[in-house]
Amino acid sequence: MAKFRLYIYDVCGNPKDGFDVNDIWRTDTVIEVNDDTSDRAINRRLNARGVIWSASEAYESGTTIWGYSKKHGNPICELRSID
Repeated sequence: MAKFRLYIYDVCGNPKDGFDVNDIWRTDTVIEVNDDTSDRAINRRLNARGVIWSASEAYESGTTIWGYSKKHGNPICELRSID
């Protein structure tokens, strides 16, 4: 399992015109995730709802996992791996 830190986004925009991330805040929240961890399990660990998680690689060191709103598809947050 790899450890990831949660970063929260300040986002503006809408589904029609698109979304822009204005700012990113680092939190103290750290969770462990592996390739078999479901979106639901990640959301439980973060006490979140309606977040879909996406990564371009396996959930390992050097990976960022992006969180999107299930309802509107806007970016909400990300999990950055901790080395």
